[in-house]
Order: sequence, then C-alpha cells, then structure tokens
Amino acid sequence: MIPIRTKEVARVRHCQRAGFETVVSVPIRLHDRLMGEIDLFFHAQIELSDAERSLLDALAMQLAGAMRTCA
Repeated sequence: MIPIRTKEVARVRHCQRAGFETVVSVPIRLHDRLMGEIDLFFHAQIELSDAERSLLDALAMQLAGAMRTCA
C-alpha cells in the first residue's frame, strides 16, 4: 500500500488531485516471471487484512494464468 501525499513523487500528485488517498499495487506473477501489476486506487486510507491480501494475490495469479493462455 502506498499513501498518496503531495510531497511524494510528482507522478502520484495527479492521483491526489483526483481525490485518491491510497493505492494498492498487486504484482501479476506466473512462477518467477513478472507479467504486470494491478493498481487499486482508494478515496480513503485503508489497511488490507491478511485475508484480503491473500485474495488479491490469488486473483492476480489467476489473471497471470489467463494471460499466459491468451499469449
């Protein structure tokens, strides 16, 4: 999770202007190969539970498998 603040890198300032306070980045991996990432933007500061993190990781793994099948 990355809190969005004005003193942060310029590339996230537009996110703050749009009203987002937190971004969660979930890597899309198949085995050891990084295929991309899923970025989830929230209008509030959030803390993910272990169960929520596990769910996002499982969804990203399923997406990686689907991406491999389509390629």
